[in-house]
Amino acid sequence: MLCCSWNSSSTIFRFLSSTSLPTPPIFINNNNKFFSAKLNTNYSTNSHTPAMDSSFEFLTKKPYVPPSWASRLDPVPSHVFSLGHFPTPIHKWNLPNLPKDTEVYLKRDDLSGMQLSGNKVRKLEFLLADAVSQGADCIVTIGGIQSNHCRATAVAAKYLNLDCYLILRTSKVLVDKDPGLTGNLLVERLVGAHIDLVSKEEYAKVGSVVLTNILKEKLLNEGRKPYVIPVGGSNSLGTWGYIEAIREIKEQLQKRSDEVAFDDLVVACGSGGTIAGLSVGSWLSDLGVKVHAYCVCDDPEYFYEYAQGLLDGLQAGVNSRDIVNIRNAKGLGYAINTAEELKFVKEIAEATGVVLDPVYSGKAAYGMMRDMAENPEKWEGRKVLFIHTGGLLGLFDKTEEMASLLGNWRRMDIHESIPRKDGTGHPQTGRLSLVACVMRNKVQRKFKMRGYTLKMEALSEILGFLSRFPEAEDEALDLLLDELHHLSLKSSILDKEQVHKVVSLLLEAEAAVEESPSSSGYGSAASALRIIDAFDFPKFRYDPIKKLFHKYTGMLPIHGDASAKVTLYRDRFLLLFQRLSRDPHFSRPIFDSDISDYGSCQISPIQSLVGQTGKRWVMGLISQLEDGHFYLEDLTAAVEADLSNAISFTIPINDNSLYFFNMDYRITTGFFAENTIVLAEGEMLLDGIFQVRTCGFPPLEDREKSVTMFSGIDFFGGGSLTKEETIRLVELEREAVNDMFVILSDVWLDNEEKTMENLETILSGYENVDVVPSLFRVRVTMDICRSQFGKLGKMISAHQRLKEHSRFLFIPGPDDIGPSNVLPRCPLPKYITEEFQNHIPNAVFSSNPCRIKYYTQEIVFFRQDMLYRMRRSCLMPPSTEETSDPFEHLVATITHQSHLCPLPLSVQPIIWNFDHCLHIYPTPHTIVLGDRSEQKAFQYTGITCFNPGSFSNDSTFVAYRPCSREVELSAL
Repeated sequence: MLCCSWNSSSTIFRFLSSTSLPTPPIFINNNNKFFSAKLNTNYSTNSHTPAMDSSFEFLTKKPYVPPSWASRLDPVPSHVFSLGHFPTPIHKWNLPNLPKDTEVYLKRDDLSGMQLSGNKVRKLEFLLADAVSQGADCIVTIGGIQSNHCRATAVAAKYLNLDCYLILRTSKVLVDKDPGLTGNLLVERLVGAHIDLVSKEEYAKVGSVVLTNILKEKLLNEGRKPYVIPVGGSNSLGTWGYIEAIREIKEQLQKRSDEVAFDDLVVACGSGGTIAGLSVGSWLSDLGVKVHAYCVCDDPEYFYEYAQGLLDGLQAGVNSRDIVNIRNAKGLGYAINTAEELKFVKEIAEATGVVLDPVYSGKAAYGMMRDMAENPEKWEGRKVLFIHTGGLLGLFDKTEEMASLLGNWRRMDIHESIPRKDGTGHPQTGRLSLVACVMRNKVQRKFKMRGYTLKMEALSEILGFLSRFPEAEDEALDLLLDELHHLSLKSSILDKEQVHKVVSLLLEAEAAVEESPSSSGYGSAASALRIIDAFDFPKFRYDPIKKLFHKYTGMLPIHGDASAKVTLYRDRFLLLFQRLSRDPHFSRPIFDSDISDYGSCQISPIQSLVGQTGKRWVMGLISQLEDGHFYLEDLTAAVEADLSNAISFTIPINDNSLYFFNMDYRITTGFFAENTIVLAEGEMLLDGIFQVRTCGFPPLEDREKSVTMFSGIDFFGGGSLTKEETIRLVELEREAVNDMFVILSDVWLDNEEKTMENLETILSGYENVDVVPSLFRVRVTMDICRSQFGKLGKMISAHQRLKEHSRFLFIPGPDDIGPSNVLPRCPLPKYITEEFQNHIPNAVFSSNPCRIKYYTQEIVFFRQDMLYRMRRSCLMPPSTEETSDPFEHLVATITHQSHLCPLPLSVQPIIWNFDHCLHIYPTPHTIVLGDRSEQKAFQYTGITCFNPGSFSNDSTFVAYRPCSREVELSAL
């Protein structure tokens, strides 16, 4: 809340005035304008120019007269622009847990103007006055990708009708991509700044001066008149901005009635100009404060030297070490925050209402409070002035990291009766009207998202249809939209007739289901099966900010654009990262040093590795950005990694050590290939390479924990079940002891002499058992296609019991006929299968992969020769400590990756927009991996995995009993 009171005798506005404060806050102004006035002493007849109405001073250029105590400095600026809204207020900052009798005040330079807020404005007032005096027509400056200085320069330049050219430093991975519209970038691009990107490596190698000079020369050759402003506006001329700030603080203190005096002044240091101005101003004037600077990049030694250069440029005749105390507060690195720092920013905002930026003032305040806690006697009884240097827009670049800290929201409870606004009518009527209004808005919103516009009669028809399903309106609405999509509509504007046609069809289908005798229960295993084609799998994407999965409802084109490939990897990474974030050993912000031989398991962003020493844990995707050079890549950056000395990590399990799972399971490394996502522990070498010491896959999460965490989401595509339906299906599943699936893989029909003879043997054998198999799953490979398929259909039809009581499911393999070998593969074409279906009408031809929902069980079928290809693509030999069985390594790889095919796209292409079809999250109950390798079965962390082997080569197959999840490895 902002409270202002007018004091006619002293013309003072009181900022945040409150009788509860022990001392009056400070905010000086010399007219009745809150944000448009300058401090009277700056531009009055006593200092710079004849007095004028300060309402019109903004964006004006005037001759500059320095404070008398600063007149010894040389050179003195000739002119100054009015760009900020000064003076900025000072008020008491009620920070918690301060040392005894310590008081902290806040100088709000973050309120120097919305677009230009922060300390950079003070420097730009002098720098841009010089630029205009020199006849410049454009400004060149440089900074980080979220530079507050660059944003302020871009806005100020446009105020003065100057073009602005920004050189922005970003990661090597992102330097060739659109920088986006987050935070400061949005403002810069809105005002039309020209942006050139350079990588951090290029910046470090060439330097900011050379880079700006390169751009300056280019502009000169084009006939432009560029003016170069250094990083942060920090040169001797820009230093005058905070020399002038000292005069402003002195004037504000002189207007106070209680004669408060500050002992210390605290500020963040990012480029050096602000601390040079404050320290020399305090030293020259009689303000008498001790200046403390907390550097957020580089180190104190660098800034002592840099500030000395600025002071020497003004001929100040003083040693920087004598007038400022610089401490290190950069933490993980520039613009990179620890969880503790972000939590501090959140807690300060919650406690005091002051929002600190995470890059500058946030780190400085965190360093100050930490020093006060560690050395309270040093601060006891002192009055401290903290300079808030702005940078609020930098918070928008931290939304993903801040999301876990900001959980204070809830859905409004509207279950109680709500009376009408006018107070008339029955309260319940008001509630029903509200619910109806909510449903009406939901319908209109969902139809609009699909590109439809509803006429009023059509909307009424839809609401009437939904009223038939009071507990399932959302499902009914989605079904209606899906059916409308299949109609050939001439217009996106829907009338009642079009909607009524679809509604009638849906109601007829519902009536038919209710009349069916089998609808009251799953009378047979065939009716208990639901086969789901890959191209019908629902697609969910994880939102790391809201920590929720959102269902993708639009149409997915087969041929995605370049962004679809980026999204593919992003979705894979976020899927595993959200799983990892719930693991207690990786989600804690701080670990005791003796918790493990491997140290802290806190995951560091790869971006934070730059300039850091010591061991770090990272999670990244193994990529090969350059031939022969492998990198670990996450959503922040990529770093070259040396995997040559890496070993798998299997952490000892005992009461005093870190462990990943229970006593029955220890992490198995599996196959490390390009495109797999790993956890790696290592350290940065001086040459910029991350030396990996130990690595492994992200730990698995129990299926029930995943399902419970995101209850109500149908990841599998088999339909959501109510609690009552689940209980009923579990009972039916328990009773289905005779149900059996017979699974054959790699069946070559053109080998009539062997394959067809063996198929006849199997069919005849199962024809004569007491209970025939529920399902035959066959992966057929054919060279002589149509005729051989017809012969197979004729052979099966000769076994009457199998034809009537069993279902036959066919899944294409890597060598089968189809448009390509890209995954997922569509079903076999109809012209190949139609002769077979004339004999076996209930046969199902599905995609590869495909899924089966059997009562409550989720079963995944996938036919690909993965074992051979994973071993060929492996970057290092898998660990043999846990197992030497290659199939077990394969199972560990795909389950930990939550992906059926974590191979490089160059080895196994995948349709970018349909990569979700290969996700296996939450983990299914059973995974069937059809592979030409040796027949195998493996129970892994509660998941049943098996390979039927090659039927044509080895005559092997599997009989699987889903009731008990028993796998019978069989052979002829």
